[in-house]
Amino acid sequence: LGERTEKVERAGHDKLTVFGLLADAGEASLRAWVDQLCVQGFLALREDGVYSFLVVTDAGRALCRGEGTVRLGLVAARPRATKRKAATSGAGTVVVSIADEALFERLRALRKLLAAKAGVPPYVVFHDATLHEIAAQKPADANALMAVKGLGERKVARYGAAVLAVVAGGEPAAVASAAAQA
Repeated sequence: LGERTEKVERAGHDKLTVFGLLADAGEASLRAWVDQLCVQGFLALREDGVYSFLVVTDAGRALCRGEGTVRLGLVAARPRATKRKAATSGAGTVVVSIADEALFERLRALRKLLAAKAGVPPYVVFHDATLHEIAAQKPADANALMAVKGLGERKVARYGAAVLAVVAGGEPAAVASAAAQA
């Protein structure tokens, strides 16, 4: 995106020829493209203790050498929500009502707290689409959570109890605090 921060400048990333190359695309598009590259196997999310990071896979390195092709979809501009807000998921469209919007915001607050404790960006914990789907489905147990796109065994094991507590009506700060002590 070309954002000059102290960390970026300290690492010398601002001097790279690709720095800021996709600034016009916007953050939402870049995040969507990273997700798509992960799904297609060109990038992978690796976890090292509390930190998660992206790595280029063998297929991704081949792609960088010009071997193979990749398809990336464009991110459509979000329409202004009035009474209902839609979030896309791989299985179609999940519709989140205004009543669910309050749950979505509580889940976002939980995600922010969990990410801060782990020292990672919030999207590493959960993507917005995953939170929208949780708000729409309101899973009651770990098995129902496993059916949500974006959640696997590791994330359900790590964050499932906290998510279920918020879905059940718990406050994010109290839930995150209890999760940290467990």
